[in-house]
Amino acid sequence: MGSSSIDGWFRGDYTAKYTINGRSVYLNSWMNSTKIVYIGDVAANSNGEILLTFSTTALAAWGFNAGIVIQEYTDTQGGSMLNSVLDNTGANFDSLSTRTITSANAYPNPFGDLINVDFFNSAAGNRVTAEVYDLNGRLVHRRNFDHLPAGYNTLRIDELRTSQRSGIFIVALKVNGKITQTIKMLRNK
Repeated sequence: MGSSSIDGWFRGDYTAKYTINGRSVYLNSWMNSTKIVYIGDVAANSNGEILLTFSTTALAAWGFNAGIVIQEYTDTQGGSMLNSVLDNTGANFDSLSTRTITSANAYPNPFGDLINVDFFNSAAGNRVTAEVYDLNGRLVHRRNFDHLPAGYNTLRIDELRTSQRSGIFIVALKVNGKITQTIKMLRNK
């Protein structure tokens, strides 16, 4: 996670790149108080070591790191903890700034009271909304995310405690009022 404030800094791109085993995630730390990036399925080498490379992108003069949390995650069903961004395309970060939202990942699945949605925001001015529907098409929860920076973001939907139902739900990601992706999720409560 990373954050920088307006005290002593100019508004801008402070995107940091975190890389482990050739997989990278990106986080713009400018005025960040909610976003966290994840790198999943990390395994130590034969010496029991893990190398995390922290750098900036070509567009960012500075990157900030507020903390690193290492957490064990095991899934008895054989699944995996995904990256918020899996940089396996070989594209450099400069070319990513012109992308539109092509896919989003939601996890954990099944979920309890919290859903994380990772996606690429093509422009800082986009109005981003996450909506959760039950299988009858009823809106269960809606949350607007204002002032998201361009680039990779993780949305945290954690107000789901009010709904105590288990079952299948649909998460719809909207950008500027248009649904860009839907993801089927199982709630195990």
